[in-house]
Amino acid sequence: MGEDGRVLLRCFAGCQLEASLEALRLEVSDLFQRRPDTPAVRPRGAPAPATEIGGAARWLKAARALPDSEIGQMLAAETRGGPAVVFRYLDQDGRLL
Repeated sequence: MGEDGRVLLRCFAGCQLEASLEALRLEVSDLFQRRPDTPAVRPRGAPAPATEIGGAARWLKAARALPDSEIGQMLAAETRGGPAVVFRYLDQDGRLL
């Protein structure tokens, strides 16, 4: 790491950038600092508070008659098929599955 906090990413085998990033589970945008005025981009399918995923929040309120306080404690995600409610399950020791 350089004194300014930057890291040089280089494959000495000659791999393409995309292949190196895929192996590291990164995207090109991960290589650059976000401007402070730019909101973070959530990858498709990543869980978020249900209140941030409009379609899921509306469905939970209309179809399940859940109060806003409960919807705010739930998770949802944007998927290829549209908004979805996300249920997280714990094992018997309380670890997230």
